[in-house]
Order: sequence, then C-alpha cells, then structure tokens
Amino acid sequence: MFNLFFHDFAYHTKIDNHEQIKQKIFNQKYLSVLQDTLEWECKVKTSFKKTLIDDSIFSDIQLEIKKIVHEMLSKISPSSKISSIDFPKSNIWMNLYNVGDYQDYHDHTNNKCNFSFCYFMNYDPEKDAKFVFFNEKFKMFRTQGLTDQLLFDLGIHDNIFPNVEEGHVIIFPSHYTHRTTIQQYDTNRCTVSGNFFVNV
Repeated sequence: MFNLFFHDFAYHTKIDNHEQIKQKIFNQKYLSVLQDTLEWECKVKTSFKKTLIDDSIFSDIQLEIKKIVHEMLSKISPSSKISSIDFPKSNIWMNLYNVGDYQDYHDHTNNKCNFSFCYFMNYDPEKDAKFVFFNEKFKMFRTQGLTDQLLFDLGIHDNIFPNVEEGHVIIFPSHYTHRTTIQQYDTNRCTVSGNFFVNV
C-alpha cells in the first residue's frame, strides 16, 4: 500500500465581487503608473515596493482575502481560531503583462508574512501566461537518481499549473516557489498579488 504524505496545499476559489473590483481598479488611471522592476528576475510592469498606488485602493481585495482565509482555515482545521489577519504596509501590488513579459521562479518569504495570494483580475485562460508552482521535492528526488517517469507515475510533478480563470484567487504559503510563463499576447494580463500574516 502506498502512503502519500508531506502534502503541500494551496486554496483556490473565486472572488465574490470580482466585477466591482475590476471596474474600480482595472483602468488607465492605475495601469499607466506601473513601472518595470529590478527586485527579482522578471519583465513586468508593477507597483511592487513603489508608492505608485495607495494601499487603500486595494481595501476591497483585502476584505475578500480575509473572508476567504476564514473559509480556508475552517475547512483545514475547524477547531482553530484566527486571532488576526494582518496586511503589512505596501504588501499588495498590481502586475501587468503584455507580449514578452514574465516572472522567473521566486517566492515571497519574509518575516512579515506566512501566506501570499495571486488574484487574476484581467485574465484570458486561452491566451494569457500561466501561473506555475514549482515542486521543490521533485528536484530533490531527481538528484537522488529517480527518473522523471517514475515520479510522474507516482503523481509527483515538477511544475503544477492551477486551472485558473478571471476572478479566481490562489492563496498559498509564502515560501512556495512559483513563476509566470512568458506572455504571448498584448491582452493586458493583470494580477493583484500580496502577502499577509495569519495569527492562529
């Protein structure tokens, strides 16, 4: 009998008031101020670590994320009680992708967060770049001589592609390595990402 353990997890759901949020934020007023960044290996227009967009514009998203986190924790551990969900200042940002834009493998590990999220605010699943988790365990198995085919047959994959649509959000532990594939179309693929700390 096979025992599969040490499971990783991410919580994938839909933002209830997506249309209202998109109407409020996804417009030229905010898209036009996004800039290139040298913070990590990427080519993307972003508001990350800049005072380009005031945090208050993301207040509706924060409320949605808090509601979803309570939902997530109630399913994982109904007996656990959340004492607070804290969003550090300037830890929510917008990313805009057009042809050639991408993000290489990175994580959001820092001492101010234990969870992160990616909200797909403007997204065409047929055309837009994919969000990808990288399975660090796969790399370790491979260095120990196990073949890719054996790992695949066990259901262990190197890259995990969540099946996302516009309005979806993925919440995941901040140390997870992830990336965005190369954008092939000028469709203004736009996400809002952020970090927060859950005190239980």
